[in-house]
Amino acid sequence: MARSVRQLKLIDIINNSSVETQSELTEKLINAGFSVTQATISRDIKELGVTKIMTPSKRYKYVYAHEEKVLVNKFNNLFKESVLSIKSSMNIIVVKTMIGSANSAAAFIDNLAINEIIGTIAGDDTIMLVADCEESVIIVKKQLASYLYE
Repeated sequence: MARSVRQLKLIDIINNSSVETQSELTEKLINAGFSVTQATISRDIKELGVTKIMTPSKRYKYVYAHEEKVLVNKFNNLFKESVLSIKSSMNIIVVKTMIGSANSAAAFIDNLAINEIIGTIAGDDTIMLVADCEESVIIVKKQLASYLYE
């Protein structure tokens, strides 16, 4: 899998769980379907600027302090690299992604704040979007496709 996909999953793990060690982070990424070593994680941590902070319980955990623009660009790249197809039926749009990429791609879609989307659900490799009406599906699909070919 592409480096940016792995790095976005790393950020997702750090933001959604309390990870104290590189080996714990490596294990979580392997469980998410990524083939990684601790050396790879170490390089990713350095490249992303991930740091450790002390929690109120006096334990350390990794955190990702980012500039919004960097995150948006990373999510945009992930979206481009991970989306396999965008199909629809009535007012439902289904976005298929590479395994393990749907949550990050869905976060990118949510951050676009497309008015015609009234709901987003993500699994492991599938995102379901609900459009406000059937006519809006064409608009949403065009907007999403535009990010694939920037």
